[in-house]
Amino acid sequence: MYSCVLARVCVCVCLSSPCRWRKAVELAKADNLYKDAMETTASSGDSELAEELLTFFITNKEHECFAACLYTCYDLLKPDAVLELAWRHKLIDMAFPYMIQVCARPGRHTQKKE
Repeated sequence: MYSCVLARVCVCVCLSSPCRWRKAVELAKADNLYKDAMETTASSGDSELAEELLTFFITNKEHECFAACLYTCYDLLKPDAVLELAWRHKLIDMAFPYMIQVCARPGRHTQKKE
């Protein structure tokens, strides 16, 4: 069993190229390798993929992973989307530290006006 999971981790690493981020994340989720899924998503730079991963954690009642993903994918997530997901699924307590961090760094998630 262990060698099978190790082989899947190797496949995920090989797929972690810009064209294959989504497939690598799907494989990691299928094998319950949530840390790998979060790290791959963060490396991808894909905001949509990050929000999908949050939704996956909510759907599968992986609330601790939801909170961890907020930090791992911090730069990719839109605070309004996080707040809405947390509110709809009664996870405000899990998202509140993230929201405090967003408020502490106000220029981080706002677009610069020129």
